[in-house]
Amino acid sequence: MEIMSDPVILATGHTYDRPSIQRWLDSGHKTCPVTGTRLRHMELTPNFALRSTIADWAAENGIDLQRTRPSEPAAAPAEPPRQAPQQAAGRQSANILHCLGSLEGHTGAVRALATDGARVFSGSDDASIRVWDARSLACLATLCGHADNVRVLAVGGGLLCSGSWDRTVRVWSVDHLTCLQVLKGHSEAVLALALTPTQLVSGSYDATLRFWDLGSGRCTRKCEGHGDAVRVLAAADGHVFSGSYDGTIGIW
Repeated sequence: MEIMSDPVILATGHTYDRPSIQRWLDSGHKTCPVTGTRLRHMELTPNFALRSTIADWAAENGIDLQRTRPSEPAAAPAEPPRQAPQQAAGRQSANILHCLGSLEGHTGAVRALATDGARVFSGSDDASIRVWDARSLACLATLCGHADNVRVLAVGGGLLCSGSWDRTVRVWSVDHLTCLQVLKGHSEAVLALALTPTQLVSGSYDATLRFWDLGSGRCTRKCEGHGDAVRVLAAADGHVFSGSYDGTIGIW
């Protein structure tokens, strides 16, 4: 028996098992297998509610989910080109970086990172933001408030800004680790943020950019022009640059 072990949500809202839908997308399809609807984006969002239900059902019925997953033949690793021992050792020491530590605590995938030098901020599918000491690697705080996964973080000027799948932007005090404002206006998930000295810019799956006054929390400008989701933002020299799934970069 094959049981869905890693349910994910497609852009249309339908849920599939990750390996199956990933093969569908990797083969070049850009539509939903059920409805035939063209996908606005190809991201797969974990369905934690369904995953938890399946795990509980499997535990109650004594089913090992690992054993129900279809096995795939392992590909034989390609044989590396032969090198002189000293040459190979020299290249290994020059190219290999060793992990200095691991920060653990989130219960979902980590989607966003930001740092102010002294601290590292992480945003996750578990809808929380964790604050880590960059030197000791200790978790200093967990910031809760978003109703869905945290997709993007931006830090600067004593503020931490977070954008979420719940369509809101939250502004936090870096010093007090408290939420100062909740910015609402986007009709879909917030995927991108950029901080300037006077304002915050957000980009969303709704294909718009919004400019926010950080003093009042008011949206001062809504920019339309992209034909698809705004995925990344950058600010420099009085301009804001936006990258979109429509294949263009907007300059504002």
